[in-house]
Amino acid sequence: MKREEELAHRYLVSLGRGPVLYEPEPNLPPDFLVSGTTAVEVRRLNQNVITDSGERQALEETWIPFNMRFRRLLASFGPPREGVSWFVSYSFRRPLPPWHELRPVLMQLLSTFQEQPAAGEINISVMKALEINFSPASDVHPTLFLWGAGQDLDSGGFVVYEMLKNLRLCVDEKTLTVAPHRYKYPEWWLVFVDLIGWVLDSQDRQMLLEHWNVKHNWDKIILISPINPLSAFELVSKATTVTLGGTPS
Repeated sequence: MKREEELAHRYLVSLGRGPVLYEPEPNLPPDFLVSGTTAVEVRRLNQNVITDSGERQALEETWIPFNMRFRRLLASFGPPREGVSWFVSYSFRRPLPPWHELRPVLMQLLSTFQEQPAAGEINISVMKALEINFSPASDVHPTLFLWGAGQDLDSGGFVVYEMLKNLRLCVDEKTLTVAPHRYKYPEWWLVFVDLIGWVLDSQDRQMLLEHWNVKHNWDKIILISPINPLSAFELVSKATTVTLGGTPS
């Protein structure tokens, strides 16, 4: 199972509704079948952007590969030459050029800085989408360059707004995925592992309900926390009651 499926499995078992079967049909929806009748699909609720080509892309699809390559590039410069190590941080916006275009530009920047370091902290705009910060470390480290931090300027924002925006995208995606299989079971749930809000307080939950207006054909849409999957929040209309599943922490 994927991590989000493991979390959902813990939640579903906690409900005590009967046997929880993983992938009743391998590699086909649903992800779980509860008591032989309730089909459950699981997905991460994460932040997404729409690319120039109109496709939906999760923010981490850009950030994770770039961050790993950036850190490897820093390490490749070896030990400091003049007894000073530097923290190197970045911030970027999309669209970010592909790595094969970025690498030689960054390599040139780091090589130049290695030969002619700044007198103190400095920000350098590499291109319109990317800015690099050099900050001297207080201690000497085994390497000249140390990864300091990375900022994805397309991430963040008002939590409830981001959740609603991405819920619409993800509900539509999953609805299309399961459409050919809906006839197989009488009840369908959609469970999201919330990687945007993580742990919603009562005020955030109430605000989410007040603005929840996504049209869908799921019997239940449920948010679970990646920190405590036994605490769940069901997205229902304003006219109904919020349901808590499992044992809240």
